[in-house]
Amino acid sequence: MRWVAGENGLVVGMLFSDPVKSGENDKILWIVKTPRDGSPLRIRGTVSTLQGVVDFTPVPPDSEPGEIYPWTFTAPQPGCWRLALSWGAVQDVVAVPLT
Repeated sequence: MRWVAGENGLVVGMLFSDPVKSGENDKILWIVKTPRDGSPLRIRGTVSTLQGVVDFTPVPPDSEPGEIYPWTFTAPQPGCWRLALSWGAVQDVVAVPLT
């Protein structure tokens, strides 16, 4: 299974599609290194081919076991997306290429 890692080493994303495709329902299982402490996962995405920021729907902290957030999403455009992830006061950034 393909995966991506955060720049700060605080999150890993297991990619359920290879490649991840824009315009389709895709799933990433986010595994975070620090406790969720009841905080949702907030995701802001930017890509060079799109002006502005995409705020995706927050992922609730209701999955087990461990510190995980299953995320199903549809990216509007292809490109190398930079996803800024935050849960509570913790933040990390992940690059996810989409075709």
